[in-house]
Amino acid sequence: MEQKEIQNIIAEEIEKSKRLKTIEGLLETIKEQLEKMNEEADILKQYQASDVDDAGAIKYFGYVKKNGDWIIKKEDTTAKTYRYAVGDTLWKRTEEEKGYKIAWANRTTLTYFLFYEIF
Repeated sequence: MEQKEIQNIIAEEIEKSKRLKTIEGLLETIKEQLEKMNEEADILKQYQASDVDDAGAIKYFGYVKKNGDWIIKKEDTTAKTYRYAVGDTLWKRTEEEKGYKIAWANRTTLTYFLFYEIF
């Protein structure tokens, strides 16, 4: 085998190695993104269903954690939207929103946000 052929083979192998490293890096990024999505989905798994008010076009669903943190999900069936109010250690709430029982009683007047604005 001539020196030129050997140099071409080595150059090809180097290129293959670079492509593999790029693909491995891309796969690692995808894996990290999937893990992050799973973590976000797990946020709601920590809460247990507690109350439902589904009498009208606007429906409310209450969820609590055993430490007292809560989420109330508001579904507007006319506008086809979901919004969330939370009371947990990360949010400072007004007196009407402190504690799940008080928040549930005042669910129609709470301030609601999009999911990404809270979590």
